This record gives sequence, structure tokens and C-alpha cells, in this order.
Amino acid sequence: MYKTKKGDVILENSYVFEKNADVIVVGGGPAGIIAATAAARLGAKTILLERYGFLGGNATAGLVGRFWGLYHRDQQIVFGLPQEFLNKLKEAGGLAEPNDFMPVEGDKGIDLVTRVIAHDSETLKCVADQFVLESGTEIIFHAQMTHVIMDKNVVKAVEIETPEGKAKITGKIVVDCTGDGTAAIRAGAKDLNEGVSQLQPPSMPFRVSNIVLDEFLALTREEKQAIIKRGLEKGVLTTVVFGGSITPVKGAPGTMHIMMTRIAGINAVKTEDLTKGEISGRKQVKEVMEFLRAEVPGFKNANIMQIAPHIAVRETRIIEGEKLVTGEQAREGYRSVDTVALASGPIDMHDKGTGFNFMEWPKQAYGIPYGALIPKGLKNMLMAGRCISADRMANAGIRHMGICMSTGHSAGVAAGLAIRNHQLIPELSAEEIRAELLHQNAFLG
Repeated sequence: MYKTKKGDVILENSYVFEKNADVIVVGGGPAGIIAATAAARLGAKTILLERYGFLGGNATAGLVGRFWGLYHRDQQIVFGLPQEFLNKLKEAGGLAEPNDFMPVEGDKGIDLVTRVIAHDSETLKCVADQFVLESGTEIIFHAQMTHVIMDKNVVKAVEIETPEGKAKITGKIVVDCTGDGTAAIRAGAKDLNEGVSQLQPPSMPFRVSNIVLDEFLALTREEKQAIIKRGLEKGVLTTVVFGGSITPVKGAPGTMHIMMTRIAGINAVKTEDLTKGEISGRKQVKEVMEFLRAEVPGFKNANIMQIAPHIAVRETRIIEGEKLVTGEQAREGYRSVDTVALASGPIDMHDKGTGFNFMEWPKQAYGIPYGALIPKGLKNMLMAGRCISADRMANAGIRHMGICMSTGHSAGVAAGLAIRNHQLIPELSAEEIRAELLHQNAFLG
């Protein structure tokens, strides 16, 4: 036991506070922002738990500076609540215009071009706060989920560790938006990636200022390939990916988010690996920055503004669901009648070396069925984001932030409808979810 500042005695197994909700969303990244807002707007009392002191996940903590997955080639596939959020971000000056770019300019064998939208991570933090709070959601920051309390296959509550101590949040529906499937694993779900020896490597993005953009943008692809080749031969660069995204920051021209690192051989849900990865990532950032200053036009006087607080993770756990999206379905652009979100990619699998095992567009945007958002065997849990039920090939297209927002929209709507209808998650029909999503201007093909 211990005493609080007020002198109250707290027993070791008691809680510093307890709260009740209809819907508990665990994780405040792109999926969690949209899921919590969607559930709350349907009238559910919603609590959003986030381990950091800000929302955004990979878009902020991971410093991933652009939204992928919003388009299939030049066709936009993500609308609805995610588009509303992006509109708010643009109004605040934190979102650029869509642009087409070649993500792997350092590799002659990959000519794929994708349409993305760059954003400012700091503006996004502020916009996300307001967007979520206006829905009526209660946000609890600095809340690390540690356990779930179960009654057979129903989650009754989640336990969190806070600066004050252990707390308990009771709820009727839990939505896992952790990215790592942490809530689902604590509830007994199965990790389809268990035993996979080589997961897609994460990166350590960083933000740079004082770039002479005209000089950098004047580089041809051949010149970039030559620069990358020199970097690889010197052992400084760890990936054929070149460049980054121009950050839309008012009054700060010449600012970019850079994604030119790769941390191979780690599993980012293992503490020792994660620690090694963070250290290795920062070391790579230093070396890459020195290389950019020496070798790349426009970077001679550039400065590091920020290194991501957390490595940008591409793949950890994938949770087995009631349905599985397969790589074959993804590549063929298959859409089932119970599709509640679309994904496109591009589908890209980073390898353990400097390149890619695979990168291509599917024939068309492919469907994510409702069952892929339900951890197998659990009655009141949903999931959204990169941990949903898909094999590794399909997941390589699903994991992008734009699609995470889309699955967050689907999961949040499902949670809100389940509360409204007094139903368990498997009892809710995909048809009803689809109807509500379409009412909220989502696009389902």
C-alpha cells in the first residue's frame, strides 16, 4: 500500500480512479482518432486511451510526414469522417495539396508512382485534440493499457497505468487501435505473425529545415540514383528509398520530413528489440544527415529539427479475425458483399536488406470485410489499423495511414451501432454498418 498527497491509503490492488464508458478506444493514432469520433457521434459514451500526451500515432510520434492509402492510383477511395478530419487539418494550414511522387527513386526496377498528401505533424496534434473532443469523446493521455479483465470471451474492463498509478476503465465495447493488437492479445486473440522471423523493418523519420528546395527538386531521377548508389556503397544508407515530403508549415519554407532509414532484424513489440531499434535509428539519422549535407544539392546548410519520438513501425502483430483478407484477394481487387472499407496501398513489402520484396498496385481497391475487424472468438471487441486480420501481403497495403483512418471509421460506426442496438459485435450486420458509413459519405466501391 501507499499514501497519496492527501494522505489517503491506497491498497496495492485498488485503483486510483475508475471510469465507465460505452466504448473504449485503445490507441489514438489515425485509426483511433476516427474510431472514437465515429462512435461518440452515434451517441456512445466514448473514452479514448493514448499512451503519449498527444494523438496521431505514426503521423506524429512516428513523424511519417505524408498520408498514403487515400488513393488507388489517381482515384480517391477514402472519404467520410477521415476526409472531414483532413479538411480540418487543411483549414489549420497543416495539410498540403495532393501530389504524385515516385517512392523508390533510388531503384531502377520500381517505377511505381503514388498520390499522397503531406502534413505537418505538430498542427495535426492540435487539430486531432479539437476534432475528437468536439465529438464528446473523453481523452485520457499518458494511459498505458496493461491488462484486460475478461468474463469468458467478453472484455469487461481494461486496466491502465497512469502517472497517478493503476486505473480501471469499464466498457461495453473495446476497439483496439494500438497498431500492435495489444488489447486483442491481452484478451486472448491469436497473432498470425507469431514465429515470423523477419517482419518488415521500421524506420526512424526525422524533420529537417533550411533546405534550398529549388536545388533539391531540380534533381533528375538519374542523379538521385547515383547519389543513392554512392550512399549504399559507402555503407551510410540502408535503403533505396530517397527523399521525403515537403512539410506545409507557414513561415518555415525549406522544411521536409525525411524517410531514409531502415532498422532491420527487430520486432517492435519486444522491449529489447525496440530499445536497440530506437538507438540504431538515431545513429542512422545522424549518418544520413551528414551524407545529405555532403552529397545532395540544397542540403548543404540543412539542420535536423526533430527526430521521431518513436520509430515508425510497419509491421508487428496481425490479429486473427473472423475473416481474413488474403494477398490474392488484395492483388485481384476483390470486394465481398460485407465490405466495410477499401484498401489499395500500393502493396509494398520492405525486405531485410535495402530494397523491397514486393511493390505493386492491386487491380482495383480491395475490400475489407466486417469480420476482418473482429478478433476471432471475442464478442465485444473490434480492431482497426494495421493489426486487422489479413495475411502479410494484404497487410502491406492495409497498413498505410489513410486506410487506417478508413478502418477506424468502420470500427467506430460498428461500435456506436452496437451500443445503440444493444447488440454484441458479431450480432451486428455488415449491411447496417455499410448503410451508416454511406450515410456519412464513406466510399465502398
